[in-house]
Amino acid sequence: MRYLNLGLGLLLLFLLIFPFTVLPEFIKVKKMECFSQYGICDESLFSETNDLIGQSLRKTKTALKERLKVNGSVEKFSFTFKLPGTLRIDLITRKPKFALVNKQTKEIYLIDENGRVLQKTDKTNLPKVISDTFSPPAEGMIKEDELFALNLTYSLSFFYQVDVSEMVSEGLTVQLPAGARVIFPLEGDKDTLLASLKLILSQVKGVKLIDLRFKNPIIK
Repeated sequence: MRYLNLGLGLLLLFLLIFPFTVLPEFIKVKKMECFSQYGICDESLFSETNDLIGQSLRKTKTALKERLKVNGSVEKFSFTFKLPGTLRIDLITRKPKFALVNKQTKEIYLIDENGRVLQKTDKTNLPKVISDTFSPPAEGMIKEDELFALNLTYSLSFFYQVDVSEMVSEGLTVQLPAGARVIFPLEGDKDTLLASLKLILSQVKGVKLIDLRFKNPIIK
């Protein structure tokens, strides 16, 4: 009786672990579908997974985990397998807020609100900062002055419909639709700078240059 109970226990254990250890080696992934919190995944997120179709479930999941972990735009992910052969991927993605553009290479990088580089893209309608020196950092987070410039440009796009600025050695330069060229510092209080710009534009007509890098702004 003792051996019978032992045998039944081992059989039950085998039946419990079989679906999770053995089956994934034999089951083939015939189709993959991907969804984020915004709906169907962006094509750029899933364009490099075709090589996994036809692989075993275990190999596919392992490969996807490695790829998704190094993708800056993906915050969390999970998998669900649906018979006979569909693997569903559910993602929580980080949303880009601005873009940084390398002036030399023309490469565009999407950045989230915290300054994390999410991905490279060919085009974007997001507010963007052009920089001679920008290159994506290995650790994934941009510099403080770059994030400051992006936040400032984002506000300018809202108040003045200016969605492009340029980081140069002397600061952040912006060309307003009204004709004035504005130079901002790359640090400080963003709201104070914007309030100063608004005050100057309301009181001085025909201004060509506004330099806000100094305590007393230079106006020409």
